[in-house]
Amino acid sequence: MHSHRPLTQGEIKQLEFQGCSSTDWSLISVCENFSPNNILSSTFSGKMVFGMFEKSISLSGGVQKHAGISHSTLHNCILSDNILIENAYIANYSIGENSRIRNISELFVEGTSSFGNGTDVSVLNETGGREVTIFNNLSAQNAYFQALYRHKPILIDQLKKLVADFTKKVSSNMGSIGSDCDISNCGTLKNIHFGDASTLVGVTRLENGSINSTAETPSYVGEGVIAKNFIISAGANVESGASVTNSFVGQAVHLAHYFSAVDSLFFTYCQGEHGEACAAFAGPFTVTHHKSTLLIGGYYSFMNAGSGTNQSNHLYRLGPSHQGIMERGCKTASDSYILWPSRVGAFSLVMGRHKSHADTSELPFSYLVDNAGETYLIPGATLRNIGTIRDAQKWITRDTLKTSNRLDKINASLFTPYTVQKILRAIEVLRSLQNKQGLTADIYNYQGVKINGSSLRKGLGLYEITLTKYLGEKLLDKISTTSSVTFEELIKTLKPTQTEGIDKWIDVSGLIAPQLKVEEIITRIEKGVISDVAEIDLEFNTIHQLFEEYEWNWIVNQLEKRFGHKIEEFTIQDFIRFIQNYTQSIHLFYQNLADDAHKEFAFIISTGSGIDGNEATRKADFDAVRGKFDEHSVVKNLNQEANAKKKIAEQALEVISHFKN
Repeated sequence: MHSHRPLTQGEIKQLEFQGCSSTDWSLISVCENFSPNNILSSTFSGKMVFGMFEKSISLSGGVQKHAGISHSTLHNCILSDNILIENAYIANYSIGENSRIRNISELFVEGTSSFGNGTDVSVLNETGGREVTIFNNLSAQNAYFQALYRHKPILIDQLKKLVADFTKKVSSNMGSIGSDCDISNCGTLKNIHFGDASTLVGVTRLENGSINSTAETPSYVGEGVIAKNFIISAGANVESGASVTNSFVGQAVHLAHYFSAVDSLFFTYCQGEHGEACAAFAGPFTVTHHKSTLLIGGYYSFMNAGSGTNQSNHLYRLGPSHQGIMERGCKTASDSYILWPSRVGAFSLVMGRHKSHADTSELPFSYLVDNAGETYLIPGATLRNIGTIRDAQKWITRDTLKTSNRLDKINASLFTPYTVQKILRAIEVLRSLQNKQGLTADIYNYQGVKINGSSLRKGLGLYEITLTKYLGEKLLDKISTTSSVTFEELIKTLKPTQTEGIDKWIDVSGLIAPQLKVEEIITRIEKGVISDVAEIDLEFNTIHQLFEEYEWNWIVNQLEKRFGHKIEEFTIQDFIRFIQNYTQSIHLFYQNLADDAHKEFAFIISTGSGIDGNEATRKADFDAVRGKFDEHSVVKNLNQEANAKKKIAEQALEVISHFKN
């Protein structure tokens, strides 16, 4: 920080000689080492504070320019050291050091602004009732409460009060441009907050928003972007003609290629290109890349939308008030359509057009297919789909956000107590259908969908295999790390120290958590024990950090149900039988995936290869591009993973057998 002084008469004369003017030179203060040499042809009004202009600034292409001000109009601004301002109109801003602002039509704050904080976003229901009030530090979990827990009015009132308190703190009649920002060739920028290292190039118009860039995780807003009433988080990219209105853009989100978003929320790692979102709640890793794709009135998470994906939230009676839920990990095939209200179970694939208002939330990992205008469900089908495993691996590898302040708490695991609990429920549902509608029925009817008898029986098998695989992997992971020398010591090692997490689990937009722990947070918010929005996220983070501990408690509870007695009563024979079943399950699980992957190398898939040759040329051309089945990286990884799990099972059996002997 510098001490400041008034301009000297000599400095005023030099500035005037260099083409500068001021409505009142006495309102300008400068640092002690101020030099007017690089302030040219500019107009000043209101209170102005100048730092030093002593360094050269590097611009694109290696161009060097000295820090300074030229051909600009500035009103009521505070300038830190070594700023470059050229051809700009700026009013009511504090500008951080080393920032570059060039060729700006208008950059100003008018009145008192909250810079996008406090904006109500009408997600899910276009006609209102599920508004999420956005603010700089909004997390997917906080938004989940605001939008989906309307049955708890005290919670909603408290959340709105806490967000209003936050909004009041950040409101000001002065804007802020952080250090090391680069803002160039932009149109009107009104009431915008710019975090450190913000880059804006060729932006058309921004109004009432925050760009919460950081030096650690910079944000970028690019050519042709128009945005109003918004928040753009650290690491986000909004560019190439994207339009954003009344929306929140989370950390590391990418919106581009004329994507349009109205009244929508996008949380960490979402991607939107070409298409449109309206009243959409896009949880982490929601991706839509294609033209003619519309996400409307829906809740999504870890979703991948195919080209032409569409939903309807309007039944032409009382307005566009209907909503849909697509649980974690859903996909849509090209030209898929769903008529809201509907609910699609986790990790399901939707193909064709569906108008039956189906609820398949208790049958996860399924295909929903259109057959002559009716919705058919194939339970458990995506459990044998290599694409499901590939997606789960992809989410983990894409988790590269470089910040210590992650807003969203994200568990990207494919199998957790949340999904496996749904598998357990699916087994109950399918067996109940068999009991009520017959073991050998050709068609089963369930909540707006039809299930072929053969599909139901295959689905039961797939669910059972996956259940055993998950429980077995977690048990063997524990056994493999034990140093126990007796069976009694092993049991003591496996026994949980408490029971938290043994009941129902939920997915709070990326956070996998025991429902009772989430309800504890809600109670503390309702009672006013939590008095700040930051405290809510700390609570979510605590649950996130304790996931593995809670998960193990749940797994032991399930093993106790499976073995028929408490963990203290587990026998060596219990373990041996279970590990043998597990070994068989992983063999079947990975064989199903390998068989599915092999379909990508069938001869029909090579159609289009070897354009000017015979079948041998076609195969050679295909192999040159795609490689051979056994050499494909995904197939290799599958084989390695399967072999590793078999080895762990063998080692565990050796340990158990040692206890037996």
